[in-house]
Amino acid sequence: MDINKFLIEKDITVRAAMGILNTAKRVLFIVEEGRLVGSLTDGDARRWILANGSLDAPVSCVMNKK
Repeated sequence: MDINKFLIEKDITVRAAMGILNTAKRVLFIVEEGRLVGSLTDGDARRWILANGSLDAPVSCVMNKK
């Protein structure tokens, strides 16, 4: 399995990440300069949308940093 399909940069939009999540295994890992900085699940994206978050915001606003 190619792990690179689960890695995205932190400045990608929530909208773009949701499209990638649709083809991934429900989790993406956010990297900055090759270093893991957070994760994003479909649940994280749904909660962001329900809180009236912008789909054009970067995933760094939505990601789980823990």
